[in-house]
Amino acid sequence: MGLAVVDLVGLALILGLVGSGAFLLHSMEVTRSLPRVRLAAVLSILFMITFIFYVSLG
Repeated sequence: MGLAVVDLVGLALILGLVGSGAFLLHSMEVTRSLPRVRLAAVLSILFMITFIFYVSLG
């Protein structure tokens, strides 16, 4: 992998983590229901992984 691809994957990872964290915090503020917060956590992880693959594959 070239340096540019590694940098792009790193950027995707950082943006995915920030986005998923913001989504999780928003879900925790909106509702106090534990099952909904757990669902939001799982969805945030899936969003992050999807974003990484989307940016990595172009």
